[in-house]
Amino acid sequence: MRTIAVLPLLNLSGDTAQDYLAMHDGALTTDLARMESLQVISRTSAIQYKATKKSLPVIARELNADA
Repeated sequence: MRTIAVLPLLNLSGDTAQDYLAMHDGALTTDLARMESLQVISRTSAIQYKATKKSLPVIARELNADA
Protein backbone atom coordinates (compact mmCIF):
# COMPACT_ATOMS: atom_id res chain seq x y z
CA MET A 1 0.00 0.00 0.00
CA ARG A 2 1.65 3.18 -1.15
CA THR A 3 -1.19 5.64 -1.82
CA ILE A 4 -4.10 6.20 0.52
CA ALA A 5 -7.09 8.50 0.78
CA VAL A 6 -8.71 9.58 4.02
CA LEU A 7 -12.39 9.98 3.28
CA PRO A 8 -14.48 12.57 5.13
CA LEU A 9 -15.62 11.32 8.52
CA LEU A 10 -19.35 11.40 9.19
CA ASN A 11 -21.19 11.68 12.47
CA LEU A 12 -23.49 8.66 12.38
CA SER A 13 -24.45 8.90 16.05
CA GLY A 14 -27.40 11.24 15.52
CA ASP A 15 -26.02 13.42 18.33
CA THR A 16 -25.02 16.82 16.95
CA ALA A 17 -22.84 17.36 20.02
CA GLN A 18 -20.52 14.74 18.49
CA ASP A 19 -20.07 16.65 15.21
CA TYR A 20 -16.65 17.88 16.28
CA LEU A 21 -15.32 14.32 16.01
CA ALA A 22 -16.22 14.16 12.34
CA MET A 23 -14.11 17.23 11.58
CA HIS A 24 -10.76 15.57 12.28
CA ASP A 25 -10.20 13.88 8.90
CA GLY A 26 -8.00 16.83 7.89
CA ALA A 27 -5.73 16.28 10.87
CA LEU A 28 -5.54 12.57 10.12
CA THR A 29 -4.64 13.32 6.50
CA THR A 30 -1.91 15.72 7.62
CA ASP A 31 -0.44 13.26 10.12
CA LEU A 32 -0.37 10.43 7.59
CA ALA A 33 1.22 12.68 4.96
CA ARG A 34 4.23 13.07 7.26
CA MET A 35 5.09 9.42 6.68
CA GLU A 36 7.69 9.19 3.95
CA SER A 37 6.52 5.77 2.84
CA LEU A 38 2.97 6.95 2.02
CA GLN A 39 1.49 9.19 -0.57
CA VAL A 40 -1.75 10.68 0.75
CA ILE A 41 -4.48 11.96 -1.54
CA SER A 42 -5.27 15.58 -0.70
CA ARG A 43 -8.27 16.42 1.47
CA THR A 44 -9.49 18.67 -1.35
CA SER A 45 -9.72 15.63 -3.64
CA ALA A 46 -11.26 13.35 -1.01
CA ILE A 47 -13.90 15.81 0.26
CA GLN A 48 -16.01 15.35 -2.87
CA TYR A 49 -16.95 11.90 -1.56
CA LYS A 50 -18.50 13.19 1.69
CA ALA A 51 -22.08 12.26 0.82
CA THR A 52 -21.45 9.74 -1.94
CA LYS A 53 -23.08 6.35 -2.28
CA LYS A 54 -20.13 5.03 -4.29
CA SER A 55 -18.37 1.93 -3.04
CA LEU A 56 -14.88 2.13 -1.56
CA PRO A 57 -13.27 0.27 -4.48
CA VAL A 58 -14.81 2.75 -6.94
CA ILE A 59 -13.63 5.74 -4.90
CA ALA A 60 -10.13 4.27 -4.61
CA ARG A 61 -10.00 3.72 -8.36
CA GLU A 62 -11.22 7.26 -9.08
CA LEU A 63 -8.60 8.74 -6.74
CA ASN A 64 -5.84 6.36 -7.88
CA ALA A 65 -5.44 5.20 -4.28
CA ASP A 66 -4.50 1.75 -3.02
CA ALA A 67 -6.64 2.20 0.10
